[in-house]
Amino acid sequence: NLEIVEFPDSLEVVEEYAFDRCPKLSTVNLNNVKEVGNCAFQLCTSLTFIHVPGSLTTLVDHAFHGCENVSTMVIAEGVKTIEEDAALNLYNLKNITIPKSVTSIEKGSFHSCSKLEKVEFEIKWEGKPSGLLERFLTVLHLNFTDYQITKDELIIKKGFFKQITNTTELYLLKD
Repeated sequence: NLEIVEFPDSLEVVEEYAFDRCPKLSTVNLNNVKEVGNCAFQLCTSLTFIHVPGSLTTLVDHAFHGCENVSTMVIAEGVKTIEEDAALNLYNLKNITIPKSVTSIEKGSFHSCSKLEKVEFEIKWEGKPSGLLERFLTVLHLNFTDYQITKDELIIKKGFFKQITNTTELYLLKD
């Protein structure tokens, strides 16, 4: 029957499966948590918003798997890695913000996020960007022929957004 969880600033670790299958959990404030174990919030189907604090450098495998009613995920500056299946099956995810501190997005991180409408992706590059943007677009199951990246711009080709079902906006914020 747990509905709200707010961690004290002194808590640094949320163990694996700690809140697994808490269907009424609607609000989680991670504050300064530095580590969230695998499947910690898996199948918390009442969550609608996820804020990943910068103190959490890695969003681990299956951390929020199956939180199907999440519509917005904001990942704060400081997060470096989004592991495989971290946000798997967030079927209603519409908005996501990924900061420039993210240097690794693993395969399947956002698999089955079929209602994605808006992606804010901050990326810092000099010359042609590293493979991170390409990797993210691949994570969204896009074909490399759907877009082109040059030194200073992302060129979206015809039909690109159809590949991401509902996506109508992609913000690429160059530092």
